[in-house]
Amino acid sequence: MIKLKNIFKMLVSRSNPDTQTKKILNKTKIKNILYRGSSLKFYIIAESLAYIYFKLRKIKELDITARYVILKNTDASLTNLNFKEIVYGKKNFINELFLAISNSVKSKFKEMIFKDG
Repeated sequence: MIKLKNIFKMLVSRSNPDTQTKKILNKTKIKNILYRGSSLKFYIIAESLAYIYFKLRKIKELDITARYVILKNTDASLTNLNFKEIVYGKKNFINELFLAISNSVKSKFKEMIFKDG
């Protein structure tokens, strides 16, 4: 049986991978990592060339709205880190953290993130 962690392709920001990102990579043991910049990460997920990208910093709604629409019209989602869909129209227009993920791997990745240890 092929282990899912070996076929996952995760996207990481080319310019600023942070400590939290490194912790998640260590926890999931995903080794197939693509470093990309800008909004290219969302298009790569929309095309199913990679499966996961997360942002662990605050970002304004306007900065991800178009990307949200692209993912929504493919087999992918834009969620918070609890896998609940991003909510728009908040008073301060800020999203704390988000995860862009292919729906085909969402449940398995959720298991990997929330497992003990």
